[in-house]
Amino acid sequence: KLIVLDERWIQVIFEAPKLKVGQLEFQYGGQSEVKLQITYLDEK
Repeated sequence: KLIVLDERWIQVIFEAPKLKVGQLEFQYGGQSEVKLQITYLDEK
């Protein structure tokens, strides 16, 4: 999931990893998130 916080910051939320083997599906670990600052540079 990606959330735009403002014109320079975004937040990315990652769901817990899943492992599926045949009919069995496991979810392990937890949710994690990161905030990233983005700087736009014009090519000119």
